[in-house]
Amino acid sequence: MAAYKAQQWADHSRARDRHRLLTNRMENLEDTATYTPAASLEGALVQVMLAAMVADQFTAFALTEDQAEEQGKRLSRLLYSIRGAIEAITGSHGAEALSEFYMRAEFNPFLALAEAGA
Repeated sequence: MAAYKAQQWADHSRARDRHRLLTNRMENLEDTATYTPAASLEGALVQVMLAAMVADQFTAFALTEDQAEEQGKRLSRLLYSIRGAIEAITGSHGAEALSEFYMRAEFNPFLALAEAGA
């Protein structure tokens, strides 16, 4: 009986460790996606899904002020990336008047990165 319980505990521990490893990898991929400008409609759609997940976290969890700020930055990066992909793919910049109020270019993190790298 003791050997059986020890085996159950070992199996549980391995499963928990695998789950943690997969969760960490997934979180790293999600975070990387927030720093990567979408270059296709598929990439933009992935980022739409990630943006929805980030937005859900504001209501699903009691975030600390620091966590909420970080999630807000992640959401902003995703939305600027999605907008950039849509504009690049369609060639449309028809909402320029609105974008100067709602999504100002000086707050676009990808433009800041591009300027720093130039």
